[in-house]
Formats: sequence, structure tokens, C-alpha cells
Amino acid sequence: MTIERKQFEVSRSPRRDGVGFCFLLLIVCVFAPACGSQRSFSNENDKLRAKNLELEQAVSDLENRLVLREGELRATREQIETGGEPIEGVDPPRLAGIVLGLYSGPIDLDGDRVYDALRVYVRPVDQHGRQITAAGSAQVRLYVLSEEGEPVVLLRQAYTADAFHAAYRSGVTGTHYTLKADLPDDPPVEATLNVMLIDAVTGRRFTAERRVELVRRANAAD
Repeated sequence: MTIERKQFEVSRSPRRDGVGFCFLLLIVCVFAPACGSQRSFSNENDKLRAKNLELEQAVSDLENRLVLREGELRATREQIETGGEPIEGVDPPRLAGIVLGLYSGPIDLDGDRVYDALRVYVRPVDQHGRQITAAGSAQVRLYVLSEEGEPVVLLRQAYTADAFHAAYRSGVTGTHYTLKADLPDDPPVEATLNVMLIDAVTGRRFTAERRVELVRRANAAD
């Protein structure tokens, strides 16, 4: 009986060791993901914290812009309220048309006796024909008439209000807005130059045009 009990106890010892190992492995499997999850949770918190800081900064910037805008509106309102009444019988200058300068037309930029660009001098005038400054967008066109009498556009160049404003010139050649454009290849001998100015204040369109030679004559002076 003693020998059999010892044999039985000896045979059970490896099984107990196996159960302990499995229990230890189970603990590792349970708590190891929890550690990784905690690190992942910390990373997510950092990302959310950074995102919140960005949103707070954006809100702060927007609030500052609103404060500035409110100040501008308040100043404008005060100017309107304290501006007083207009003077009766006075007709302030207003844009009433445009005039093309005398030297508006094609130019030779590189001295090869071939016109390769277009330079237009625009002078806005008021209701009394006096030159004034103006604000608005512009367009320059060159066109010819087909046999059927329909306009065929050779060149169309648009200028934004900012570009037109930047084109203002005042010097020995006078005061005007200088608009420039490249001529198309192989232009006809003559074409019609058409310029349109859209008034930024009223939206009215003012045009002026003239015939221009696009090919230099054989006996033209250098």
C-alpha cells in the first residue's frame, strides 16, 4: 500500500506543475492587453488634448476678428450718423465714360519692326468730360468683321479691379490707366480695338474703340 501511494503521488506532481503554468499564462494573457490598452488610451488622450487646443485657438482667432469687425462697423455707423446733410445744388463728379489715349495701339518691344504687344491708355472722364480716377474691372478686345458682318475676336484680355487700380500712371505722358496685352501671331493688317470699363460703384459699362494698324508699313520710320 505504501509503494502504490508514493507512485500515485509521483504521477500527480507533473500535472500540478502543468496546472500552475497554465494559471500563470492565463494571468499574463489577461493583464498584458490591459497594459497595452492603457498606453493606447494615453495616446488617444494626447491627441484629443492637442485637438482641443487647436479648436480653442481657432475660436480665439475668430472672436478677435469679430471684435475688429464690430469696431469697423461701429466707426462706419458713426461716420454716417455724424456726416451731416449733403450740399444742395452740387453735382459731384461721377464716371460717365472713357477716352482712349492718342498713342493707344500696338508696339514693337524688341525692335524687330514687328508689332508684338498692345498698349492701351485709358482715361476715365466724368459727366463734364473732365478726367477722374475710377475703380472697376476692364476688358480689352481686338476684333475684325467677317464677310457676313459678324465680329471675329482676335484678342480678349480681362483685368480685375485690382489690376486696373495697379495700372494707374501719372507722369510726363499724362495721367491714365495703362493696359497691356500680347498680340496674337500673324495678325491682320488692321483691326478694331475695343475697351470696356465696368464701374465698381454703379455697375455701368463704358466702352470706347478705334481702328488700329497691326502690321507696320514698309516705309514706317524706325
